[in-house]
Amino acid sequence: MDQARNHTAGPGAQIHLTVLHDARVHTSNFINDVGKGQLIAQCLLFLDNALNSRVVQHALGVTQRTHDQTGVQFGSSNDGLFQAFAQIIERVGDQRLKIYLYHIPPVSGVPLDLPLVGRLADTYPDCVVGLKDSSGEWLYTEKLLRTRPGFGAFSGSEIFLRNNLLAGGCGTITASANVNAPAIRSAYDSFQDEKGEVLQADITRRRKIIQAHPMIPALKSILATVAKDDNWRRVRPPLLPLSSTDSNNLIKSLVMDEYPPLTKMAITIEQ
Repeated sequence: MDQARNHTAGPGAQIHLTVLHDARVHTSNFINDVGKGQLIAQCLLFLDNALNSRVVQHALGVTQRTHDQTGVQFGSSNDGLFQAFAQIIERVGDQRLKIYLYHIPPVSGVPLDLPLVGRLADTYPDCVVGLKDSSGEWLYTEKLLRTRPGFGAFSGSEIFLRNNLLAGGCGTITASANVNAPAIRSAYDSFQDEKGEVLQADITRRRKIIQAHPMIPALKSILATVAKDDNWRRVRPPLLPLSSTDSNNLIKSLVMDEYPPLTKMAITIEQ
Protein backbone atom coordinates (compact mmCIF):
# COMPACT_ATOMS: atom_id res chain seq x y z
CA MET A 1 0.00 0.00 0.00
CA ASP A 2 1.54 3.25 -1.10
CA GLN A 3 0.24 5.10 1.92
CA ALA A 4 3.05 7.59 2.23
CA ARG A 5 2.40 8.92 -1.25
CA ASN A 6 -1.31 8.68 -1.80
CA HIS A 7 -3.21 7.64 1.35
CA THR A 8 -5.03 10.95 1.51
CA ALA A 9 -8.74 10.36 1.88
CA GLY A 10 -9.82 13.14 4.18
CA PRO A 11 -12.68 13.72 6.60
CA GLY A 12 -15.98 13.12 4.85
CA ALA A 13 -14.60 10.36 2.62
CA GLN A 14 -17.01 7.82 4.00
CA ILE A 15 -15.46 4.88 2.18
CA HIS A 16 -11.78 4.47 1.59
CA LEU A 17 -10.54 1.21 0.23
CA THR A 18 -7.29 0.48 -1.40
CA VAL A 19 -5.04 -2.26 -2.63
CA LEU A 20 -2.68 -0.25 -4.78
CA HIS A 21 -2.94 3.41 -5.64
CA ASP A 22 -2.65 4.80 -9.11
CA ALA A 23 -3.24 8.23 -10.55
CA ARG A 24 -5.94 6.94 -12.90
CA VAL A 25 -9.32 5.52 -11.98
CA HIS A 26 -12.01 4.57 -14.41
CA THR A 27 -14.49 2.55 -12.43
CA SER A 28 -16.78 1.80 -15.34
CA ASN A 29 -14.23 -0.87 -16.25
CA PHE A 30 -14.53 -2.53 -12.86
CA ILE A 31 -17.30 -5.09 -13.34
CA ASN A 32 -16.27 -5.78 -16.95
CA ASP A 33 -12.73 -6.60 -15.87
CA VAL A 34 -13.97 -8.85 -13.12
CA GLY A 35 -16.21 -10.62 -15.61
CA LYS A 36 -13.19 -11.29 -17.78
CA GLY A 37 -11.45 -12.92 -14.86
CA GLN A 38 -8.65 -10.39 -14.85
CA LEU A 39 -8.79 -9.60 -11.15
CA ILE A 40 -7.79 -11.45 -8.02
CA ALA A 41 -9.05 -9.07 -5.38
CA GLN A 42 -7.47 -8.58 -2.01
CA CYS A 43 -9.76 -5.81 -0.90
CA LEU A 44 -13.16 -5.09 -2.40
CA LEU A 45 -15.91 -3.12 -0.73
CA PHE A 46 -19.41 -1.89 -1.14
CA LEU A 47 -21.75 -1.56 -4.11
CA ASP A 48 -22.77 0.49 -7.12
CA ASN A 49 -22.92 3.81 -5.30
CA ALA A 50 -19.36 3.36 -4.16
CA LEU A 51 -18.29 2.48 -7.68
CA ASN A 52 -20.11 5.47 -9.14
CA SER A 53 -18.57 7.73 -6.50
CA ARG A 54 -15.13 6.79 -7.78
CA VAL A 55 -13.62 5.84 -4.46
CA VAL A 56 -12.83 2.22 -5.33
CA GLN A 57 -9.24 1.39 -6.18
CA HIS A 58 -8.08 -2.03 -7.28
CA ALA A 59 -4.84 -3.85 -7.81
CA LEU A 60 -5.04 -5.57 -11.20
CA GLY A 61 -6.58 -4.71 -14.53
CA VAL A 62 -8.64 -1.65 -13.58
CA THR A 63 -7.61 1.84 -14.58
CA GLN A 64 -8.02 4.25 -11.70
CA ARG A 65 -8.78 7.79 -10.58
CA THR A 66 -7.92 9.72 -7.47
CA HIS A 67 -10.09 10.40 -4.40
CA ASP A 68 -11.91 13.34 -5.94
CA GLN A 69 -15.37 13.02 -4.40
CA THR A 70 -16.69 12.67 -0.92
CA GLY A 71 -17.91 9.24 -0.01
CA VAL A 72 -21.24 7.54 0.12
CA GLN A 73 -23.52 8.13 3.10
CA PHE A 74 -24.95 4.90 4.51
CA GLY A 75 -27.74 4.16 6.92
CA SER A 76 -25.17 1.52 7.85
CA SER A 77 -27.40 -1.16 9.36
CA ASN A 78 -25.68 -4.51 9.51
CA ASP A 79 -28.28 -5.99 7.17
CA GLY A 80 -27.69 -3.25 4.63
CA LEU A 81 -23.93 -3.58 4.83
CA PHE A 82 -24.18 -7.34 4.52
CA GLN A 83 -26.22 -6.97 1.34
CA ALA A 84 -23.68 -4.50 -0.02
CA PHE A 85 -20.84 -6.99 0.33
CA ALA A 86 -23.00 -9.92 -0.77
CA GLN A 87 -23.97 -8.18 -4.02
CA ILE A 88 -20.35 -7.63 -4.98
CA ILE A 89 -19.25 -11.15 -4.02
CA GLU A 90 -22.10 -12.80 -5.90
CA ARG A 91 -21.81 -10.58 -8.96
CA VAL A 92 -18.08 -11.28 -9.20
CA GLY A 93 -18.82 -14.98 -8.80
CA ASP A 94 -15.19 -16.07 -8.87
CA GLN A 95 -13.68 -18.43 -6.31
CA ARG A 96 -10.37 -16.62 -6.62
CA LEU A 97 -11.85 -13.54 -4.96
CA LYS A 98 -10.36 -13.08 -1.47
CA ILE A 99 -11.65 -10.16 0.56
CA TYR A 100 -9.88 -8.53 3.48
CA LEU A 101 -12.39 -6.21 5.12
CA TYR A 102 -11.25 -2.75 6.21
CA HIS A 103 -12.50 -1.61 9.60
CA ILE A 104 -11.55 2.06 9.74
CA PRO A 105 -14.43 3.93 11.40
CA PRO A 106 -12.41 7.11 12.12
CA VAL A 107 -12.22 7.66 8.35
CA SER A 108 -15.17 5.75 6.88
CA GLY A 109 -17.76 6.53 9.51
CA VAL A 110 -19.03 2.99 8.86
CA PRO A 111 -17.84 0.53 11.51
CA LEU A 112 -17.85 -3.16 10.66
CA ASP A 113 -19.38 -4.69 13.76
CA LEU A 114 -18.07 -8.10 14.75
CA PRO A 115 -21.48 -9.79 14.21
CA LEU A 116 -21.42 -8.46 10.62
CA VAL A 117 -17.88 -9.73 10.09
CA GLY A 118 -18.85 -13.13 11.45
CA ARG A 119 -21.94 -13.32 9.26
CA LEU A 120 -19.94 -12.49 6.14
CA ALA A 121 -17.21 -14.99 7.00
CA ASP A 122 -19.76 -17.72 7.74
CA THR A 123 -21.73 -17.07 4.55
CA TYR A 124 -18.68 -16.71 2.30
CA PRO A 125 -15.93 -18.65 4.10
CA ASP A 126 -13.74 -19.05 1.02
CA CYS A 127 -14.04 -15.39 0.09
CA VAL A 128 -14.12 -13.25 3.26
CA VAL A 129 -10.82 -14.38 4.74
CA GLY A 130 -9.48 -11.49 6.79
CA LEU A 131 -9.68 -7.93 8.02
CA LYS A 132 -7.50 -4.91 8.71
CA ASP A 133 -8.43 -3.15 11.94
CA SER A 134 -7.58 0.55 11.86
CA SER A 135 -9.97 1.50 14.64
CA GLY A 136 -7.10 2.11 17.05
CA GLU A 137 -8.81 -0.16 19.58
CA TRP A 138 -6.99 -3.42 20.36
CA LEU A 139 -10.10 -4.94 21.97
CA TYR A 140 -11.78 -5.21 18.56
CA THR A 141 -8.99 -7.37 17.08
CA GLU A 142 -8.59 -9.31 20.32
CA LYS A 143 -12.26 -10.30 20.39
CA LEU A 144 -12.24 -11.10 16.66
CA LEU A 145 -9.29 -13.48 17.02
CA ARG A 146 -10.73 -15.02 20.17
CA THR A 147 -14.06 -15.78 18.52
CA ARG A 148 -12.70 -16.62 15.06
CA PRO A 149 -9.32 -18.38 15.42
CA GLY A 150 -7.37 -18.43 12.18
CA PHE A 151 -9.14 -15.44 10.65
CA GLY A 152 -6.64 -13.28 8.78
CA ALA A 153 -6.61 -10.28 11.09
CA PHE A 154 -4.11 -7.45 10.64
CA SER A 155 -3.70 -4.50 12.99
CA GLY A 156 -3.56 -1.06 11.40
CA SER A 157 -0.77 0.09 13.72
CA GLU A 158 2.45 -1.64 14.76
CA ILE A 159 1.63 -0.60 18.34
CA PHE A 160 -0.52 -3.76 18.43
CA LEU A 161 1.86 -5.99 16.44
CA ARG A 162 3.03 -8.28 19.21
CA ASN A 163 -0.43 -8.56 20.75
CA ASN A 164 -1.79 -9.43 17.32
CA LEU A 165 0.76 -12.16 16.68
CA LEU A 166 0.46 -13.67 20.16
CA ALA A 167 -3.31 -13.84 19.67
CA GLY A 168 -2.88 -15.72 16.38
CA GLY A 169 -3.22 -12.79 13.96
CA CYS A 170 -1.26 -12.05 10.83
CA GLY A 171 0.63 -8.93 11.88
CA THR A 172 0.23 -5.33 10.81
CA ILE A 173 -0.43 -3.23 7.73
CA THR A 174 0.85 0.14 8.83
CA ALA A 175 1.58 3.48 7.20
CA SER A 176 4.70 4.01 9.28
CA ALA A 177 6.31 0.95 7.72
CA ASN A 178 7.16 3.41 4.96
CA VAL A 179 9.79 4.89 7.27
CA ASN A 180 10.44 2.22 9.93
CA ALA A 181 10.14 -1.11 8.13
CA PRO A 182 13.39 -2.74 9.35
CA ALA A 183 12.53 -2.22 13.02
CA ILE A 184 8.95 -3.40 12.52
CA ARG A 185 10.20 -6.48 10.67
CA SER A 186 12.62 -7.27 13.50
CA ALA A 187 9.79 -7.04 16.03
CA TYR A 188 7.68 -9.32 13.82
CA ASP A 189 10.44 -11.92 13.49
CA SER A 190 11.26 -11.92 17.20
CA PHE A 191 7.85 -11.54 18.82
CA GLN A 192 8.24 -14.85 20.69
CA ASP A 193 11.88 -14.30 21.65
CA GLU A 194 13.24 -12.89 24.89
CA LYS A 195 13.88 -9.59 23.13
CA GLY A 196 10.37 -9.48 21.69
CA GLU A 197 9.02 -7.11 24.33
CA VAL A 198 11.97 -4.73 23.94
CA LEU A 199 11.66 -4.63 20.15
CA GLN A 200 7.92 -4.03 20.45
CA ALA A 201 8.53 -1.19 22.90
CA ASP A 202 10.98 0.37 20.43
CA ILE A 203 8.54 0.43 17.52
CA THR A 204 5.68 1.56 19.77
CA ARG A 205 7.70 4.50 21.06
CA ARG A 206 8.70 5.55 17.53
CA ARG A 207 5.17 5.19 16.21
CA LYS A 208 3.89 7.47 18.97
CA ILE A 209 6.51 10.09 18.06
CA ILE A 210 5.28 10.05 14.46
CA GLN A 211 1.55 9.93 15.15
CA ALA A 212 1.79 12.95 17.45
CA HIS A 213 1.54 14.77 14.10
CA PRO A 214 -0.87 14.18 11.19
CA MET A 215 0.35 10.84 9.89
CA ILE A 216 0.80 11.38 6.15
CA PRO A 217 2.40 14.84 6.34
CA ALA A 218 4.66 13.50 9.10
CA LEU A 219 5.80 10.56 6.99
CA LYS A 220 6.46 12.87 4.09
CA SER A 221 8.51 15.22 6.28
CA ILE A 222 10.66 12.30 7.38
CA LEU A 223 11.16 11.12 3.81
CA ALA A 224 11.96 14.67 2.64
CA THR A 225 14.59 15.01 5.35
CA VAL A 226 16.19 11.64 4.72
CA ALA A 227 16.13 12.04 0.92
CA LYS A 228 17.08 15.73 1.09
CA ASP A 229 14.26 16.37 -1.34
CA ASP A 230 11.47 18.78 -0.37
CA ASN A 231 9.26 17.44 -3.16
CA TRP A 232 8.35 14.69 -0.70
CA ARG A 233 6.55 17.25 1.47
CA ARG A 234 3.75 17.75 -1.03
CA VAL A 235 0.36 16.36 -0.02
CA ARG A 236 -3.05 16.49 -1.61
CA PRO A 237 -5.81 18.69 -0.19
CA PRO A 238 -7.43 18.62 2.29
CA LEU A 239 -4.12 17.62 3.89
CA LEU A 240 -1.45 20.24 4.51
CA PRO A 241 2.32 19.80 4.87
CA LEU A 242 3.73 20.07 8.36
CA SER A 243 4.84 23.55 9.31
CA SER A 244 8.58 24.13 9.63
CA THR A 245 8.20 24.17 13.41
CA ASP A 246 6.29 20.89 13.53
CA SER A 247 8.62 19.25 11.05
CA ASN A 248 11.66 20.33 13.04
CA ASN A 249 10.14 19.06 16.27
CA LEU A 250 9.38 15.72 14.65
CA ILE A 251 12.91 15.35 13.30
CA LYS A 252 14.43 16.39 16.65
CA SER A 253 12.35 13.75 18.43
CA LEU A 254 13.42 11.06 15.98
CA VAL A 255 17.07 12.04 16.29
CA MET A 256 16.76 11.77 20.07
CA ASP A 257 15.14 8.36 19.55
CA GLU A 258 18.18 7.33 17.49
CA TYR A 259 16.15 6.72 14.36
CA PRO A 260 18.80 5.09 12.12
CA PRO A 261 18.32 6.99 8.83
CA LEU A 262 18.76 10.29 10.70
CA THR A 263 21.61 9.25 12.97
CA LYS A 264 23.64 8.49 9.83
CA MET A 265 23.13 12.05 8.59
CA ALA A 266 24.32 15.44 9.68
CA ILE A 267 20.88 16.92 10.38
CA THR A 268 20.42 20.68 10.34
CA ILE A 269 17.24 21.75 12.09
CA GLU A 270 15.72 24.98 10.80
CA GLN A 271 15.18 27.70 13.42
